[in-house]
Amino acid sequence: MPKLYLVALMMVLSGISFGLGQAIGVSYNEMSLDTPAKIKEIENTLEDMKLQLKLLTQERSLPTQKRKSNTIEIPRNNGIYLGSTVAFYAKLKYDSTLSIGKTLVFPVVQTNIGDAYDRRTGVFTAPVDGTYVFSLVIACEAGNYLEVSIVTGQYDMVYNSICKNPESNGVHQNGGSAIVTLKRGDRITVKMMWPSGNDTVAVGRGFSSFSGFLVQ
Repeated sequence: MPKLYLVALMMVLSGISFGLGQAIGVSYNEMSLDTPAKIKEIENTLEDMKLQLKLLTQERSLPTQKRKSNTIEIPRNNGIYLGSTVAFYAKLKYDSTLSIGKTLVFPVVQTNIGDAYDRRTGVFTAPVDGTYVFSLVIACEAGNYLEVSIVTGQYDMVYNSICKNPESNGVHQNGGSAIVTLKRGDRITVKMMWPSGNDTVAVGRGFSSFSGFLVQ
């Protein structure tokens, strides 16, 4: 190592030797005894400190990057909903008289992450493209028969549930699920499909429910 370089480096290190002395155990007097070795030791220590600082910076930035990768934007009426989950669960509180083509509204909403289900109209609007799972449970009184379907658009049935209760009393339940691929803005509803021309009753009191969630 050139002598001029050693002299210049010693002049710089002399100004910080007291601060570094306690951290690395090197004093000014010790440096004068074995200058090249001490300089090498200081250089190695500084490199270690740089490496530790780099690792610490990476660890602190990792959670933020992970949150960004799992975040999707879901439009709302009043702004942007940031999240990775779309899910809802709604129930029928009171018995509802139905006729063919009528939308069954589930006004008691217990879960509505993403605000995609409208409890006033009974319409679920897909906030993003993706694969969704919808589940329907329908209940009917004794002597009633009805067919209720999960529908996309107007009358494109993706699942049909039949509730038939031939008993003289009590409540009968039936239900199932459907996996549907939707585009953003597609609508899902529950409609009465049969019997034509006859009014019938879907039992409320929590017996009938409609739910769904985004898979991916």
